[in-house]
Amino acid sequence: IAVSFSRYRRLVEVTRGQYGFEVAKDPIRPFGVRFGGLLIKDIGTAFDVYRQDTGTTVTVTEGQVQVWPLPLAPPPTGWLRRDQPPAARLRGRPLVDLVAGHQARIAVSGQLESQGPVDVEQATAWLQGNIVFENESIAAVAEQFNRYNNSQISVNDRQIGALPISGTFAAHDVSTFVAFLNTVPGVYTRMQGRRIIVIGHAVGRRRD
Repeated sequence: IAVSFSRYRRLVEVTRGQYGFEVAKDPIRPFGVRFGGLLIKDIGTAFDVYRQDTGTTVTVTEGQVQVWPLPLAPPPTGWLRRDQPPAARLRGRPLVDLVAGHQARIAVSGQLESQGPVDVEQATAWLQGNIVFENESIAAVAEQFNRYNNSQISVNDRQIGALPISGTFAAHDVSTFVAFLNTVPGVYTRMQGRRIIVIGHAVGRRRD
C-alpha cells in the first residue's frame, strides 16, 4: 500500500494484497482507497479490499461505500490533489454502490463482474487468522493457504483441483488441512521437499 494523508484528504493506494479498513468519519478529510483506475469513496464504514492479479474484491461489513472510475488525468482539485480541498466532486455515476453485507468483484479492466450479498463472516475470516470456505474448489483453497505459508501446496490434477470442499481452518495450520484432504475420496497427498503435492491417485501408497 501507499498512504497519502494531507489537510484535505486521506488516501490509501492498494497495489496488491488484502486489507481491512475501519474508517473514522471526518468530513474535512474524506477517506478513499485507490486501486488501478478506480477509487473507493468511503461514507463512514468498515470494508475489505482484496486485490489480485485477476481483479479486486470489495466487501462492506459496516456502512456504505461507492466505487468510482477515476479520470485519465487528475482533476485540478479534488481527491487526487494533496494540497487542495475536495471541492470538485467525482463526475457521473459510481461503478457500484455497496452497503453492509454486500460484495463486488471488479476485473482488472475496471469492469464490474459481479455484485450481491455475501457471508461477511466468511469473507473477513482472514482478519481472525482463519480460512473459511464453502463449496470452493480444492485448487482455490490451496491458493489461499499458499498466501500465508512457506510450505506450498501444488494441485497437479485438474479434476481433483476442481472438487468442491467446505471447512474452517487456521490460516497457518497446513498440516491439518492436508490431513483433511486425505479424507476426501480419491484425493491423496505426498511430500516433495517442502512442497505438498495433491494428486488424484495413490503413488506408492495403500489405503485400507
